Amino acid sequence: RRCSCGCVLPSVGVQIAAQLPLAELVPGGSSLSPDENALQVLRRVFGGGVDENGRRMMAAALTSLGRIAWQAGDPARAAVRFAAARAVDRTHVASAVDLGVARAAAGDQRGAAQITEEALSMAPNHVAALVAAARYRMTLGEDAEARAHVERSLRVAPTRGEAWALLGVLEARAGRLVEAKRHLAHALELDPGNPDALSNLARLPK
Repeated sequence: RRCSCGCVLPSVGVQIAAQLPLAELVPGGSSLSPDENALQVLRRVFGGGVDENGRRMMAAALTSLGRIAWQAGDPARAAVRFAAARAVDRTHVASAVDLGVARAAAGDQRGAAQITEEALSMAPNHVAALVAAARYRMTLGEDAEARAHVERSLRVAPTRGEAWALLGVLEARAGRLVEAKRHLAHALELDPGNPDALSNLARLPK
């Protein structure tokens, strides 16, 4: 499933989640906050004694459940589960990236950028997070910050077409049309059919 910012959530890993009694997590109408709900489930599953490894497993399970909700068309529930994973383990990068996607889909680009950049503070070379953060900053009109994310992503993964397409858009915004065309064309070489490259290359003057 692709969100409004163009990011795609990764495939769902359900093995850990399937082993835990979490189906009742965040029931409809629950008044619990993500933190309270997560701690309640932690107590129920682990009997109150949760070590670092247990928190990591719990965060992974909550993130998997959030992805299940997302793919089922329930982004609000997904966002709560991603937030609960963050409450359990603040170092869990995947839940932060996914929560950023959910916030962007809900129209909160600023919140999406902030949570994704928190993930990047823990994993500076996480390419999907770099590209997502660049998108959010571009939507906010903060092209300098977006460029920094894009350029870092390309140092880490120079064959990622999506990042070249974003760099092309940034160059076009800056009025550097020759460079923009070159980057967008390169994006299509790496990722034929990339929607960002196709649509933006078509908009540029011949």
